[in-house]
Formats: sequence, C-alpha cells, structure tokens
Amino acid sequence: MSLLEVRNLVVEFPTRRATLRALDDISFEIAPGEILGVVGESGAGKSLTGASIIGLLEPPGRVAGGEILLEGQRIDNLRHEQMRHIRGRKIGAIFQDPLTSLNPLYSIGRQLVETIQTHLPLNAQQARERAIQLLKDTGIPAAEQRIDHYPHQFSGGMRQRVVIALALAAEPKLIVADEPTTVLDVSIQAQIIGLLSACREHGAAVMLITHDMGVIAETCDRVAVMYAGRIAEIGPVHEVINHPAHPYTAGLDGLHSRHGGRARAPEPDRRRHAPPERHSYRLRLQSALPAGVRPLPRRATRADERRRHPRRLLVACRRAGCGRRTGSRSMSTPETLTDGTAAAIEAAAPLVRAEGLAKTFDVSPPWLNRVLERKPRQLLHAVDEASFSIQKGQTLALVGESGCGKSTVARLLVGLYQPTRGSFFFRDQDAHAVFAGRGGHHLRRSIQMIFQDPYASLNPRWRVADIIAEPLHEHGMASSRAEAQERVANCCSRRPGGGRPRQVPAPVLGRAAPAHLHCPRAGHGARVPGVRRAHLRARRPCRRRCSTS
Repeated sequence: MSLLEVRNLVVEFPTRRATLRALDDISFEIAPGEILGVVGESGAGKSLTGASIIGLLEPPGRVAGGEILLEGQRIDNLRHEQMRHIRGRKIGAIFQDPLTSLNPLYSIGRQLVETIQTHLPLNAQQARERAIQLLKDTGIPAAEQRIDHYPHQFSGGMRQRVVIALALAAEPKLIVADEPTTVLDVSIQAQIIGLLSACREHGAAVMLITHDMGVIAETCDRVAVMYAGRIAEIGPVHEVINHPAHPYTAGLDGLHSRHGGRARAPEPDRRRHAPPERHSYRLRLQSALPAGVRPLPRRATRADERRRHPRRLLVACRRAGCGRRTGSRSMSTPETLTDGTAAAIEAAAPLVRAEGLAKTFDVSPPWLNRVLERKPRQLLHAVDEASFSIQKGQTLALVGESGCGKSTVARLLVGLYQPTRGSFFFRDQDAHAVFAGRGGHHLRRSIQMIFQDPYASLNPRWRVADIIAEPLHEHGMASSRAEAQERVANCCSRRPGGGRPRQVPAPVLGRAAPAHLHCPRAGHGARVPGVRRAHLRARRPCRRRCSTS
C-alpha cells in the first residue's frame, strides 16, 4: 500500500481576466521508505505540488480537481484544524526559504521544543534534549549553547539546517523537502542528504524537490520530471537519467553535463556512505570547549602563506590589457599574462584593501540571567584576521563551508557591520570612517551588495519597477519619473529570465553603477544550471562598463 497517492491533481489560480491552471492532471505515488525526486525548471510546478500536499496553497490558489490520499485517507478536503494535526506529525516540510520558516521573535530552541511537545508525548526536558540532538544531527556546532539563539544569529546555511531539524522533530512519515540543500556547502549537503536517506530506515518517505541532478542520481529511488505544470516523465532514476524518454528530460541532463559532468545514476541497491564526523575546529564558540581548555595553535602551512599573500586569480582588468574575460574554459591565469601586464596589475593601487578584519558577536544571555545562573559571556568569533586586496576590474571568489564567515565579511565591507578590529580601505580611504560620517551616502553608491536571501531583500508591498527605480531617485541618477521608467525597462530587458526573485537585485545594483559589488551566493539559488550561468553572466556588463570589481 502506498503512503501517499496523488490522483489527477489540478490546481488553479482564478484571476479577474482568466483562470490560470498551474498544475494539470498530476498523478504519482510514494511508497513507505521511498525517496521520490522531483526535478524541473523554475515555474514547472514542483513547489506548488509540495504545497498542495501539505495543504499550504496561497490564496487564491485552490485544488480544482483530483485528490490527495495519505495512508488511504483523503486529506485535500480536510478543514484547517484537521490538517493541523496531520501537518508536522505525519507530514514534515522543509521549505526553500529558511527566513520565512522561522519565527524571528522566538529562539530556535523554543520553536523546536514547541513542535516536539505538540506532536510527541515528551516533557519539557526530554523535548529540549531531543532538540539538541537534532541540531547535532544536522551539523550545528555547540548545539547546547546555540539552541537558545535566535534565527538572525545564524548564517543562511545554518538556518536551513535548523529548518531541517524542525521538519524531523516529530518523526513524520512523509517529508516534503523543497530545495533542502540549495544554500549548503558540499560537506553539509552530504550530511543532510545522508540524514534524509536514513529516514527510510524508520519507514519515512521523502519527496525531494531539487534542481541538482547529481543529488537525484545518488539519493532517489525514482524521479519525476515536471514541465509546464505536468509530469513529463516518471520512473526509476537509473532509467530516466541514462535512457530519457522525453526530450525535456534529455535537455535537463544535458545542462547538468555541461555544468558539472553527466549525472550517472547508481544501481538501485547502492547506498550512500555515512557522512564524516564534524571536526572540532568548527567549534569557534569558545564556550563549547571544556573548562580550562584553549584551542592549540596550528603549525603554519603553505595554505596559511597563500592566505597571507593571496594570488590574484580570475583577472579581468581590461585597462591593464588582460585579453579575454575569465570563464570556465578560457581563463587568463597568471602563467599566461605577459610581464608588462603583470607589472601593471601589481603597480596599480588596489580598489579594495582589507587589513586584519575581525568581527566578534556577543551571543550571551541577558546580564541578569548570567548573574543568576553564574554563566560567563559567550563570544562568537565570526571573522578573525581577514586580509586581502582587490584590484579594479578583478573578481575575488570567497569560498568556504556554511557558517565560516563569508557573508559576515561581505557585510563588513558594505558597512552593515562595524569591525571589532581591523581596517577596510576603499580607494585608499578608511571606508568605515566614511560610513560613520556625512560621506557615507555617496560611498554606498560605489559599494553595493546582492544579498543571499532575495525575499529578505525585496519589499513585498512594492512593485518590481519601483524597487529597481528606487536607487535612481535616491542617488539623483534620473531627472524625471519617465527617465527612471525608461532606464528600468532597458535594464530589465538585459537580464536573464528564470522566475527567481534573486534576479531583481542585479538590475537594482547595475543602475547604481557601483565600483565594487558583493555577490554572496549569486546564482546559487537558481534551479537549473542554465539559469545559474545566466545570473553569473549578468555581472559581466558591470565589469565592462565601469570596471566593477
């Protein structure tokens, strides 16, 4: 008997002019312990299918036809109160955007404990212990201390791990995972996928919505390919990937092949290896170490020397005469540069220079709590001694695992955080001193940032045209409203399609003509490799037009 059955599902969105049929005659089933992968381009209906199963369709969306059965019981026609008892206990959800899944006013421990006690017969102490274990299982370091922190005190990848722990809290029989590993690094991604795969041992089934064909190939038992609100093809993973019957499926596999190698499907009986244990060096929270123990200094390595004197890679400085733009195939490496070009780059003053940047966050409980409980202050060292420089026209890639401080460095450079120590110079000016003075408004035009979470970057009450036109009016770059509208239209016409809100900040920043652009995980949320490459190509005009770095 199937755990979940979806029969001829039709979802419509009535509008004033017409009715949009978003899902048209969707049918599939998931057996207990099975992992079904759902893949397709943006707008294909993957997330909408998951929302229909969970019962969280946004109005005016409605189930216009078909039925959804869980363990033989129809659930698409249940009332809201009846669905609340099923949602969380029998069906767990991992949403794509962690910020909209967590309450910013509650600590993550309170949210986890509340979910556990709502669905499981555990007291407060037992629920807290289970919550701590879930955080450890999902890779949160120093879980005993961080359970009392709030969502804004975590990085984007860590928030996603908290959402995954929240979905697994009540031991549901079905987990609808909508892009659960999109914002995670490779090591944590393997750990989370291994955790979802381990759910099958308890009879839980997983509906895995993702754009990553590699994850589908290594994790899922079957895969459903969606296109334009319909299922184009469904079957065992090794058959669909190696012998696609639909041209669209072959196109998806071809995109993955050009992006990162062909997704070779494993045999049906292949199982993933258990993820490696988390290393102690990730516990940057000093209170996570035993009393009286301090981290030992490491011996300097060649990697340390490279960090002290970083090589300037991915050079695209046209004023210095560096030939072609960088790319995945044709790339100007230091070995191919002429002596004159290399000397010109070395002689040019860097546009951006960071010297010993450090940022420490005080994550301690309130003062009165510390006094009564006799607990010391807890300091989280997010960034420590970061030094680098960027020439005009260069692209510097900052990589690392989730929670290592990448986004914190970017926020330091744009003036959203004040450094604990260290300096940041922009065009040989102390940027943080300028931000604190009257010249901060003019400097912000030159330093712009594309944030990791597009939903937190856009005002939901504003239209897209108004959002893009705002920096034009703010910086006096448009003399009239008509000119602003014309520039917005021209800017949007040059941007790639793909259906993601992440595309909106790119034209916003492009119109402000910044000299330095920070792009945390730009294109990382794109659902297919073609859209991701289009997002990355969108930054090239900035570099050609104004030597943006």
